[in-house]
Order: sequence, then C-alpha cells, then structure tokens
Amino acid sequence: MSTSAISTSLGGYASLIRHNRNFRYLWFGEIVSFLGDWFNLIASATSIGALTGSGVALGGLFVVRMIAPFLVSAFGGVIVDRYNRKSILIATDLLRGCVVLGFFLIRDADDIPLLYS
Repeated sequence: MSTSAISTSLGGYASLIRHNRNFRYLWFGEIVSFLGDWFNLIASATSIGALTGSGVALGGLFVVRMIAPFLVSAFGGVIVDRYNRKSILIATDLLRGCVVLGFFLIRDADDIPLLYS
C-alpha cells in the first residue's frame, strides 16, 4: 500500500470520526473500555507479583483471562439474540462492578483467587 493510499484511508477514518456522532461515541467508548481492561490486567498482575512472587500464579492470571472469553463466547451470542441486549449489558456491568469491588478484599497471598475472577 502506498503512502498516499494510507493517508487517504486515514483521512477517511478521521472524517468518519469527525462527522458521524454515533460512531464517534462508540469509538471513544471502546477506547475507554480497552484502557480500563489494560489497567485492570496490569494492576492484577502487579498485585499477584507483589503478594506471591510466583511466576506460576502470574501465568495463571493470564490463562484465566484468556479462557473466560473463550468459554463465554460459546453461549453469549445465543443469549444476546434471545434477550434484551440493554438489560444484559446493565446486568453484566453490575456484576463486573461487584467483582471489582471484591478486589478491595485482597490483603495477602491467600486472597489471590479473588483476582482470578
């Protein structure tokens, strides 16, 4: 791909973000969500490393974080097709908020399984 083709496609993308309000909100929302996910992963990995000093425990975190979407994707599409998506999003965000509040309960290495949720 030539430099002019890349700049043209980036210009079209910038125009889309600038002129399409719904896409712009979605795009910025995704950026905020991805940043939150990365900060969560970094904070969890740092906590596990500081509390246990174990590479196995740290590796377990990454395995659990990769297996969860794999398992949920098998039936997630069916659920969102059958039920109200807005209600599902609200329920899952409330559940995720409860899980994150549970992180405040982590005080020592015995509490590490709470981070694997």
